[in-house]
Amino acid sequence: KQDDAVAQPAAVITSSAITIPAAQWPVSIRNEDGNFETIIHPADGHTEMAVPKFWSRPVHNNGLMSRETAMKIGSCIEPDTDGNHARGENCPKHQRTIFVGIASYRDFECRTTVESIF
Repeated sequence: KQDDAVAQPAAVITSSAITIPAAQWPVSIRNEDGNFETIIHPADGHTEMAVPKFWSRPVHNNGLMSRETAMKIGSCIEPDTDGNHARGENCPKHQRTIFVGIASYRDFECRTTVESIF
């Protein structure tokens, strides 16, 4: 089963004060009880919120991210020969993944938002 084989992340990539979490596949919050961290909400600067440890601060530096940075985000379903899931251009397009989290409570436009991702 793929759910039982959650890979351990490799080293974290840091580029110009941007920290990109290490790629792993599959990503799951199953069995994460007690493994959350408390952060200050990035939008308002004072509300505390618990998030899974695979969460990261925004990596866009408040601007359009470069292609080089964008290719370091997400993962490839099939790792390379070294077991690395962050393969960038070397990952076939049909195997590329990226985590998208959408907070939605009674959002009548949620379906449209999800459809627009693809």
